[in-house]
Amino acid sequence: MKPLVRLDPSNQARIGHNGGPPLELTSNALLWRRAATRAWKTPPREIALRRLKQAESLGVTYREFTSVLMDRGRRLSALIFAPGTIDVREPGVRRKFATLGEPKVLVLIDRRPGIWPPGTEKLLAGKPTRVQWLPAGGYVDAIAGPVGRFLAEHSLTSGEAAMVGRSEADLASAEQAGLAVFKWATDYFAGA
Repeated sequence: MKPLVRLDPSNQARIGHNGGPPLELTSNALLWRRAATRAWKTPPREIALRRLKQAESLGVTYREFTSVLMDRGRRLSALIFAPGTIDVREPGVRRKFATLGEPKVLVLIDRRPGIWPPGTEKLLAGKPTRVQWLPAGGYVDAIAGPVGRFLAEHSLTSGEAAMVGRSEADLASAEQAGLAVFKWATDYFAGA
């Protein structure tokens, strides 16, 4: 007597599946992998070092910087800090600002009391910084205007700016503004 064949439910074709091979085995996937390998080929030493220096001056990784360059055809050159991301009482924030080069910086601040800790002005001194106050709470829609004006003042596009934020609302506002990169504040200030 033959044993019953048991079908693994994870291997069964789902609705809309044509029964073909997995996508990983298609020629498109192979072509995509080859193109990605060529695109990420290490550039000449001088170019790689210049990109690394520019990435470090913004506080982002070489890969993030190069990814924006390849995707948008623009170099990151501006940082936008969402409300509540800069707290000078945290040592990581102070260290990160000490290592930044001279990027253009926009600091967005919520109007709620206690959001702007004393000593922040000293931290931002020496950087081309603009501070913009926003209405208290619910600022997702309010961010587009100040960000657009800041970018226009510096002749930049949204593809040349990165936002550092702490919440899903910050992420939504970065997406709404069309910014090239969104970094979580915990990741941005970690290891600084």
